[in-house]
Amino acid sequence: MAAVTYVSLGENCLIDEILKDFHLRKETYPFGSGRFNIEYIRQICEEDLAHFLDPNFLRYAEVEGIQVVKNDYYTFENDIYESTVCDAVEFTHHNVLDPKVRESIQRKVERFRLALSDPRDYVFMYYYRYSEKRNVEAIITQLKMWMDGVEKKSGVRPRLIFLHQELVNHYQDSHWKYQEQAWGIEVTMYTKQVWEGVERWAAADDRDLFRKMLNHPPLLQFVYGDDWKLEQKRRKRDAHQRRWQSIKSRLKSWLQLHKR
Repeated sequence: MAAVTYVSLGENCLIDEILKDFHLRKETYPFGSGRFNIEYIRQICEEDLAHFLDPNFLRYAEVEGIQVVKNDYYTFENDIYESTVCDAVEFTHHNVLDPKVRESIQRKVERFRLALSDPRDYVFMYYYRYSEKRNVEAIITQLKMWMDGVEKKSGVRPRLIFLHQELVNHYQDSHWKYQEQAWGIEVTMYTKQVWEGVERWAAADDRDLFRKMLNHPPLLQFVYGDDWKLEQKRRKRDAHQRRWQSIKSRLKSWLQLHKR
């Protein structure tokens, strides 16, 4: 079965968290844990990440009472983003001004460069955060421009899954919509709450929507091609093994407790 790697393009940590929790994250990449928008990412990729970790453009900032590092080199033109992803490139969880941390992120950068150089075994995912300024068509235009840039350099058209959120009035109305577009896959999540803040940023109340999406046969075919049924079987087998390991672990703990 062909190996396929999912790569998050932001806009924040949600996609990476979802991939990790559903056991689909093989490696980490530079946009998996921070705050970015597609215009920043376009510039970063066009310049081969040359200024991404450049200390000349890095500074400390305070965001929601937490010290983070930001990169002021990159710009954007379209006023279509949630506020936290358009106030400079943000390294939310990594102090890249620390040389050792910067070395770790540099390894993620090299992995990403490799993915861009030959993206045929990668699937990129971009999550457009909900805001009153949202403009899905404008984001799609930017995403297609990013794809054009990758194809121009690599000779291979990257595969893209684009995810965005719309709101419904009641939890029972939550659902998701899958659309195959000429440029890739568009997924719209219809939910009661916006994925934001300490309690909801990871979409805890809507994980079932992600489970259905990630196991949707047409999406599996898009990602894995002719091997999609083998991937289906692999996931079922691995899920069974994890459940069995969990049962054994609980049983071992119970036996140890009752031996005392």
